[in-house]
Amino acid sequence: MNSDNALLISMVHKLCAELNQTPMGETADGGLYTTPLWQKVEDFGLPYFMLPADAGGFDGDWTRAALLFQLFGEYALPLPLGETIIARQYLHRAQALSPQQLPEPVPAPIALTHCRDAVITPDGTGHLLSGTLRNVAWAPQTDLLVSATVADEPVLILLTRDQLATGSSSGIDIYSNTAAELRAHLRCQRLPVAALWQLPTCSNLMTAGALLRTAQMSGAMQSILSRTVNYAQERRQFGRAIGKFQAIQHDLATLAEQVAATHCAALNAARAADTEGGIEAASFEIAAAKLRANMAVTPVSTIAHQVHGAIGFTIEHPLHHFTQRLFAWRSDFGNDRYWATTLGNTLRGLDGAELWPFLTARSDRQVVAHESEL
Repeated sequence: MNSDNALLISMVHKLCAELNQTPMGETADGGLYTTPLWQKVEDFGLPYFMLPADAGGFDGDWTRAALLFQLFGEYALPLPLGETIIARQYLHRAQALSPQQLPEPVPAPIALTHCRDAVITPDGTGHLLSGTLRNVAWAPQTDLLVSATVADEPVLILLTRDQLATGSSSGIDIYSNTAAELRAHLRCQRLPVAALWQLPTCSNLMTAGALLRTAQMSGAMQSILSRTVNYAQERRQFGRAIGKFQAIQHDLATLAEQVAATHCAALNAARAADTEGGIEAASFEIAAAKLRANMAVTPVSTIAHQVHGAIGFTIEHPLHHFTQRLFAWRSDFGNDRYWATTLGNTLRGLDGAELWPFLTARSDRQVVAHESEL
């Protein structure tokens, strides 16, 4: 990690620690816009991290963004901050390609989703969206950026919080996941959109969201590992710390192995997004990373709770803030079956002679890019 990255991570560490001490506040009327947590985030400028400097951003790439996403998971931040960072980057790129008249700018959080059955209907000077939006994180208390393919044309759609609340929608099911984070299924019928962009290349926010969740899961697992190791050193039984028992040491080694594998997979996927030319070009690495993170959820959570014993299940102990999020995030932006199928379809198109060069060429490009930065 270079000095600039280390300084940024140190600053965001302090911000996350401060946010953890800030009350969430009431969100029923004002939404996440008005909470003390979000105001602190806006004041820091983090939602604009991946924008260029001349647009008020930090010129952040995917590799550095992944380091931030890991921190958000490490502190279990109850905010769609990673989603907003990604959304603002996509919006900036879309506006550069095809400027649209946007609603009055508000420092608002933005959620991400992909619509598989989108139908766009022109309506005077605007457009109407029909389709199903499944398992949308944080909706309807945020604005929403939607990717879709309509008549073989990739599009990006912006829906404001007010449109989600008052627009023509045939139904919305709001619920909380296992970590008490807001989720929604929306069945849209001719819902007015705030803006629509036609993109020159395919764009699927499911893939970008998967990279985000993988990095967050990596951060949460790192926090779980640290807390579990510390507890094993502090908790005494039969006259010595339970971490001195070989059976516990074996479990901790397995836990560390799973955490390290997820960490490496997340950073590899982020570097691939930089070296391959974007999120869509790195879908292979992101699919592998999300699947690897999903596979680690059960052994990481199981070992952590076994080592902590009964206290780890209490509401007062912080362990559940991380393990419950792991199980919730495993289903966000594609579950095991979705990403295993994506990987299988990619590899199915290669014959035996093509597979190894395909894998090594992608990793070699990362090595070359890394060496050029040294």
